[in-house]
Amino acid sequence: MAVAVAAGGGHPVNTFMWVRAVLLPVVAVLVHRLTVSASRGSRRAFERLGALAVVMPVAIIGVDAVPGVCPPWYAVAQTVCVLPVVRVAFLTRGSALRAAFPKRP
Repeated sequence: MAVAVAAGGGHPVNTFMWVRAVLLPVVAVLVHRLTVSASRGSRRAFERLGALAVVMPVAIIGVDAVPGVCPPWYAVAQTVCVLPVVRVAFLTRGSALRAAFPKRP
């Protein structure tokens, strides 16, 4: 949404920003489906959710940190938006959730 508003306001928006604006909502649907499956007891979905919660913030912030890829305001917005995912990464590694999804013998 921010990309469309920026483009509509005459601010420079590059292809990378448009691609990410399309891909992140698609990934959000995937993460939601994994969350629903995990909430229904799927250990596999729980493990995938935990892995994504670690990889996504590193990838998003890492790519945004490359000079010239995106404007600073966009990098800051992406970093703020990925903070809840960082929280999920910590939660999925916490003792309460690990106890709810014990490893199989």
